Amino acid sequence: MEKRIKVFHYLNQFFGEIGAEDKADTPLEFQQKAVGPGKELGRLLGESFVISTTAICGDNYFQENQDDVLKRIAQKLQQEKVDLILAGPAFGAGRYGVAGGAVCQYLSDLLGIPALTAFSPDNPAAEMYRRNQTIYILPTTKTVRGMQDALVRMAAFAHKVVSQKELGAAQVEGYLPRGIRKVISREKSGAQRAIEMLEARLQGRSYTSELVLPVFEQVRPPKPVTELASAKLAFITTAGVVPKGNPDKMKALNTDNWALYPLELLSGGDYECIHGGINPDHLNARAEYVVPLHTADKFRERGVIGSIFNNYFVSAGCGGVIKTFQRMGREMAAALKENHIDAVILTST
Repeated sequence: MEKRIKVFHYLNQFFGEIGAEDKADTPLEFQQKAVGPGKELGRLLGESFVISTTAICGDNYFQENQDDVLKRIAQKLQQEKVDLILAGPAFGAGRYGVAGGAVCQYLSDLLGIPALTAFSPDNPAAEMYRRNQTIYILPTTKTVRGMQDALVRMAAFAHKVVSQKELGAAQVEGYLPRGIRKVISREKSGAQRAIEMLEARLQGRSYTSELVLPVFEQVRPPKPVTELASAKLAFITTAGVVPKGNPDKMKALNTDNWALYPLELLSGGDYECIHGGINPDHLNARAEYVVPLHTADKFRERGVIGSIFNNYFVSAGCGGVIKTFQRMGREMAAALKENHIDAVILTST
């Protein structure tokens, strides 16, 4: 009998048949068989594949212990010698999608084997992992109603991946675009294709652009502060300046949280910069670079500004998901409104 392709499958606590949100703190565990949706996935993969190892981990547990979980899975798979990494499908579940993407990325990079996951294009994990060069992401519906279709496509794509044949473009093969541009030969020149697209657009016919531009939300700027002398000012920084020890566990990159800390913390020097994209030494020595409190205080004493909010808003702006930052922005805006802030000084690194 021909050697079967050994598959590793990652699931969260819900699809791993342990429980719902009340079991989100479930530690990592392994089962040497297909579990939950893995049973149907195994059937669809066929006799030439076998899901030999399933890892199940609670969504919260993974987020709080990511490094340890990834290392333990890697140690397990180095013993098992699997041929393919699968995760999900996660649909619109953000924590599950992020965990599955992290598992695929880490294991594929470390072990040099193909990895495949699936979730909704609106899942926060899509922006985090879609441009990774070592994994493939198949789009799914937002809800579990699309389970059967997702499993069918995952199984079919898994066969393509392990065949080691060169895969075509994302639009042809059905995975999320990864931002890879390859040099290929076309029958028509770029100028001819551009003219044909222009004619199609002018005539109302359908066409496909060869360069897909991102669509960003247009934010209307607020009206300027007219009475600055009576305005209440606040500081927001994306420099990751937090209390020593980082009590709220703010991530150095791909952050998903923000915090509010007292300004007096910066005057006392009991802080540190955890930003993952800069050399923190300068900010560790002087936070004034990103939270210019002393300068603002001089303007307040001269009557140029009215008052300064006694806390500062902070996050770490080093990579991340646009939708996550939009959510944090809405939360900060609500806090600004609640504290009657009239103007903000926003600093970056």
